[in-house]
Amino acid sequence: MSEKLSINLELIPGFRKFPLKIEAEEEPVVREIAEKLRQKFVQYKQKFIDVSDLEIMAMVALDMVRTARKNDAQSVLETVSRMSEQLKSYLKQQP
Repeated sequence: MSEKLSINLELIPGFRKFPLKIEAEEEPVVREIAEKLRQKFVQYKQKFIDVSDLEIMAMVALDMVRTARKNDAQSVLETVSRMSEQLKSYLKQQP
């Protein structure tokens, strides 16, 4: 079983840090996601000046989920395409 790690992440720039317990091997990925979240937050905050931080965070969350799903779909399409090419190649070699 892997080691649990307690970390604190600042998700909203200049706001409090959020405590989180994660698997030690997940730390780099979690920190990378948190950094992307902070960057998106700043982008949205600059664009929507009069919108609350909570609403900005909701927009960021929706954007990140949409992006993740799009990337997942793209990954599946690439895998299917690669497998299709491999199958075509195999079938060409058959007598």
